[in-house]
Amino acid sequence: MICIETIKKRKAVYGNNFPEIARLQSEYFKRVFTPQDVAMSLAILKEVRIKAIQEQMESLVISDFLEFAYKIKELNEALEDSKKDHENYLWIAKNYKQYEQL
Repeated sequence: MICIETIKKRKAVYGNNFPEIARLQSEYFKRVFTPQDVAMSLAILKEVRIKAIQEQMESLVISDFLEFAYKIKELNEALEDSKKDHENYLWIAKNYKQYEQL
């Protein structure tokens, strides 16, 4: 479910920030981080968010139908966005050289 177009658009807007984030994390943690490590960390973040959204959906109890429908729609959109981001970050982590060429 990766979306190369989204990856390209974000890279065009933000640039390739992975090396700078890796440098800053390396300084902070006093160990070497690679751009791939950064992308994997972001994929892990999205994985945790996906689980949190799914748990919210499973435990959702709202007596008002319209409020329930709105909340489910909102959570579904967040879930889909997080799933896309997760897959994109995993792809970047595993295909960093290809990402650099975009």
